[in-house]
Order: sequence, then structure tokens, then C-alpha cells
Amino acid sequence: MKTMRKHRINIEIIFKLIVFLGFSVFFIILIKTGNVKKYVHPRIIPYMKFAVAGFIAISLFTIGEIFRTKGPGMNLKKYILFLIPLFLSFVIPPKTAVLSSSVIKGNGVNGINYGSDYKDNTNSKSDDTIDITADDTTTDDDTTTNGTNSDVSQNNGDVSADENNIAGTGEDYGSEQLKIEGNNIIVDDSNFAPWIMELYYDVEKYEGKNIEMVGFVYKDDESLKENEFVVARLMMVCCAADMQPVGIVCQYDKTSELKSEEWVKVKGILETYDFAGEKNPIIKVESIEPTDKPKEEIVYPY
Repeated sequence: MKTMRKHRINIEIIFKLIVFLGFSVFFIILIKTGNVKKYVHPRIIPYMKFAVAGFIAISLFTIGEIFRTKGPGMNLKKYILFLIPLFLSFVIPPKTAVLSSSVIKGNGVNGINYGSDYKDNTNSKSDDTIDITADDTTTDDDTTTNGTNSDVSQNNGDVSADENNIAGTGEDYGSEQLKIEGNNIIVDDSNFAPWIMELYYDVEKYEGKNIEMVGFVYKDDESLKENEFVVARLMMVCCAADMQPVGIVCQYDKTSELKSEEWVKVKGILETYDFAGEKNPIIKVESIEPTDKPKEEIVYPY
């Protein structure tokens, strides 16, 4: 009488399937819910879809070995390195980077140069250090922001709606991104980062124009004056690890009444201040109002 051979399940194959299929499910959930944008740039999403297809294909080829037992040399500890992050990815809800002053101060706000108050210290700072500051103090020759003539010519820097090439960069963001309606610069979720790049590169072209933008309030007593704050957004270049705030310094008499990290809509006049022989943008706030946090908190440079 023949004895029936018992099929023993290969535990290592089970662990492999859990890892491959687990990450596949996690990626699919992120993509379907849109939470993937809190982890990576949208341009990475096609690669994640390819990874899901690859994981599923590997799982289909691997599942046939589930009843093939291996010898005593099987090491399951190595799968802990995959199972722990997989478990945490389902347990910890996805969320945008916390907007705390300590985090922002640690990263700095990109795109903002030193004001003239800090020129004496610039030589001691490394070239890759970026601080937030704007000089609105009137100097002897009345060249700084607060001392400049407010009568900025409205014809200075007239820009037609189809002049969309980022000056000197060779990049064309298109009229759907760099929005100008009459004398008004419209900054929204889709063009926040491109406008920041454009204004810091060639602000004189737009000097004297009205500007409207939404962002969270950043205040820093060490580098900003009492009547200054930054209207900022979080920008992601590749993934959450490189996310950092970007924005423009604003001058507002009631800055003290604003709460750090609250979301506001700012309307004002775009002016400039001098730093190291270059013009930098600053907004003279005419009106400001609280607003809801945008559905898409993160902006992208491309």
C-alpha cells in the first residue's frame, strides 16, 4: 500500500508573496486615493505602476513553489526588513510634512535671499545656506524697499500673457501656468513654483504689477522684521525627503496679528529690494484674508 506524500508549505515562499503582494496593494491604494503625491512627485507614479506589475508577475511565478520545501538552511529573519516597513505603511496614515516652525527653520525657505541687514554676515555663511530676510529699512541713499519711490511705473515690465519663457532658463512653462490678467499676476496651485522661479530670476519685468497668491504664514523673529512674513508653500522636487518651503517676503503693518502656519490669501503690489547688486521680489500687502488649506498643499517646480 502506497503512502500518500504530505505536501508541506514552504514558509519562505509565503513570506515572499506577502512582501510582493503587500507592497503591490499599498502602491495601488496610494495611487487610487491620490495620497501618493504626499510621498513622491507625480512623475514617479508611472514607475510605481510598473513596479506593481513587476511584483504581481514575480508573485505569479513564485506561487508555484509554495509546496516545494527547502532544506534547513532557510533564513526568514531577512524578511523582517521588508515586513516591518510594510506593516507600518498600512498602520501609519499618510500625511503632508508637518508645518512646524522648528521644521521650517531647520530647512530654511528656498528662493529667498538675505536682506541688506545681513550682508555683513554673508561672507561667513556657506553658499548653499538659504535664509529668509528682506530689508525694508531706508538707507542713506533711499535705495531699499521701504525707502524707494512708491510711484513704480505701471509700464515698467509690461508683460503680455504669451511671454511665458522663463528668462534665460530656456524653459517654457506655457501661458496656462504663468497667468497674467491685465496688470494682475495670478499665482495658483499649478504655477506657484514656476512663478517663484520667474520672479526671483527676472522680477524687474513684473515690478509694479498686482499679485495674488495663497500660502501659509511663515514668521521668523531672527531674520524677518516685525512687519514682515513669508507667504509660502511646500515644494517637492522628487519625494517627501527633499520637500522644503518656498515663497516671497511680504510687508504688512499687521503682521503681528497673523498666526504662524495659518493659510491666507495675499493681494498686493510686487516691488523689489536690492541685495548684492541684484533685485529681489517683495510684496507690499494691500489686503489679506484667511483661507482654507488647498486640496493640493504641495507644489512642484515642473
